[in-house]
Amino acid sequence: MSQTAPPRLRDIFLVFFKFGLTGFGGPAMITVIRELTVNRHRWVDEATFQDGLVLAQSVPGATAMQTAAYVGLARRGVPGALCAYVGLGLPAFFLMLALSAFYAKTQSIDWMLALMRGLSVVVVALLGYAAWTFARISCREPRGLLVALASGTALGLDVNPFLVILGAAVAGLFLYRDREPADAPKPLGDALAKGVRQALPLLGLLGLAMAATWLYDPGLFALCRLMLGINCVSFSGGFSALPIMYHLIVDVAGQMSGKMFMDGIALGQITPGPISITSTFLGYMLYGLVGAAAATIAMFAPSFLILVTVAPSFAALKGSRRFFRASLAITASFVGLLGYVTAMFATEAQWSPAAVVLAAVSLVALWRRAEVPYVVGFAALYSLVAL
Repeated sequence: MSQTAPPRLRDIFLVFFKFGLTGFGGPAMITVIRELTVNRHRWVDEATFQDGLVLAQSVPGATAMQTAAYVGLARRGVPGALCAYVGLGLPAFFLMLALSAFYAKTQSIDWMLALMRGLSVVVVALLGYAAWTFARISCREPRGLLVALASGTALGLDVNPFLVILGAAVAGLFLYRDREPADAPKPLGDALAKGVRQALPLLGLLGLAMAATWLYDPGLFALCRLMLGINCVSFSGGFSALPIMYHLIVDVAGQMSGKMFMDGIALGQITPGPISITSTFLGYMLYGLVGAAAATIAMFAPSFLILVTVAPSFAALKGSRRFFRASLAITASFVGLLGYVTAMFATEAQWSPAAVVLAAVSLVALWRRAEVPYVVGFAALYSLVAL
């Protein structure tokens, strides 16, 4: 599998931390991770990297971070996975923390309001483009479109998003019963037991951390419990977490306005790393520095634990018909969830002729495959001048 001696844990952390400082573009990050780990440092071979990528796309969480964790796991076990995962995510956390503190102090200043008005329009464009991108893959057939429409409608009727996703998974067992996974099923056996054993210590630490949040503030505990649940069903990358977060935090709990939530997503687009880093903003705005750290850990810990648990038995999971069919429907359901939230965000945005122009230009740029940081940077400059 490997082509060099096992790397030091410090080297794994530093390589991913340095990349995390400039790791924009979501899925585009995977190309760079492959270059770093397969070609430059030769930590894993191409086959191992591809296995990691497939697994990262099959389980919840941010795909790029999960792929990095798999590389670390393949070479240095759970400590290596932690070094890769934390190293890649820390730069985004620190930058989002700084931006959240800045936002909390300056959101009433005119130029900040103009900036947020423009970036909120770009968020609508980004979410709409993300929904269209998912739809191209998962809604090419009528059954995928049916799942998407049913999911979006259910969310609009205030059905709990977890139940929406669970319902989609169950429906997928029947709607996609003619679809077969590419790999033959294999027995789980000792592989699953190994995964459980290596995840148990981390699960215990997470339990202690959750107990600490309850002692600190039951409200913070409730927020972290919410983030844990969201992360467990965030398939297909970080964008899939946004509809659930918006619905539960804005619509159900009423803990912040839709506009403030949109501003948090806009700030998340400015930072490197996954869009799920919006959890740092939410935690900071509701519970300060402690809230930012706790909400971020809760948003990213479950998917990491799932990866560590499932990785040893991935060969069997790849051939599971039920998992394969359920995942097809879950991916389709996120099209409907994203579509609903895009519509909600569009109603929250402050539209004007200049804002419409910005949205149109952003969509065209995304359509032409412009990188997200450039789109957001242009929108920021445009907002300060025109809005």
